[in-house]
Amino acid sequence: MDAGSGVSTVIGAVVGLLFLAGVVGSVVPWMPGPVFVLAGAVVWAFATGFGTLGWGRLAILTALAVVSFLLDFVAGALGAQPKSALERALGLEVAAA
Repeated sequence: MDAGSGVSTVIGAVVGLLFLAGVVGSVVPWMPGPVFVLAGAVVWAFATGFGTLGWGRLAILTALAVVSFLLDFVAGALGAQPKSALERALGLEVAAA
């Protein structure tokens, strides 16, 4: 086994873990899933010399990650605005009406 394949395996494992964290982050509210996916894509692009993932695709992934992050932030702020988040989560506004 040469040193190149060992490094490639480690990079592949790191990218895989970042992608897995991104998938978990899409379910767990406090983990920024798109950021982990973007980080994995950037690591892969640099590791492969941008052979399989070019600058254009990275730009698109970056734009999607930023939009996703902003939408998550804005949706959380709008959802908690009219009533307290706890009341909305428990559905107490329906019982009070």
